[in-house]
Amino acid sequence: MEFAEAFGLVTQARRQRMGLSQSDLASKMGVHRNLISMLERGELASVQDYADKVACALGCRTGQMLSATQRVIEGFEQDQDT
Repeated sequence: MEFAEAFGLVTQARRQRMGLSQSDLASKMGVHRNLISMLERGELASVQDYADKVACALGCRTGQMLSATQRVIEGFEQDQDT
């Protein structure tokens, strides 16, 4: 699993837990909703450009988002090994 895809999954899960729509998150970040959609689908090559804004809008630290992303990647890789 690529980093961008895993980051998108983490973003989507946290956003949904907070009860936010993609439009809500986009408004908090000052970006268009289409960017959130692309981000959550792993279609942005420049995820790092948005990591700080996403974390801030979701009320957490960038490091927390990156750690969660790494856990998703590791979990996916473990599933692929079995």
